[in-house]
Amino acid sequence: EESDPAKRVVLADRLGMDDADIARLITRTLGDQSDEARRIGLGTAMFLRFRDKRNLPVSAWEPLARLANRVLVPRTMTAGVRPGQEMESWMEITRAMAVEGEDGERPLGLLERNFLQQGYPGLWDSTDWISSVQQFRADLDLFEVVEAAA
Repeated sequence: EESDPAKRVVLADRLGMDDADIARLITRTLGDQSDEARRIGLGTAMFLRFRDKRNLPVSAWEPLARLANRVLVPRTMTAGVRPGQEMESWMEITRAMAVEGEDGERPLGLLERNFLQQGYPGLWDSTDWISSVQQFRADLDLFEVVEAAA
């Protein structure tokens, strides 16, 4: 009866549903996302929640691993930043990653920073990065992902 697909996955896990049923919910939830940033965030959060907890079929692990890979695996990248909107956007992103919790805000964790960096420049050209990072943070909280202290 839960209307939110991501919350439905968490609820199914809490109720002890079997791995095959949870896998169907996961793939449906990912498939229903039209926003690529949300799909990446959800995939990462679900991968981290279930990696040591569930024996999901490949039909669920493959998309989860592919999406989480974008956030979890460091990569070297070179990108030219043009003056104008692209440069302003990069400077805003850089400031957001450097902020240590101004105005009572929780500073960005490593996962959130990686999420933000993996989307530059292509993803953030068409999607609002601020709301995407906030949604990613909410998804990490929903799936009870806690970052280890550095």
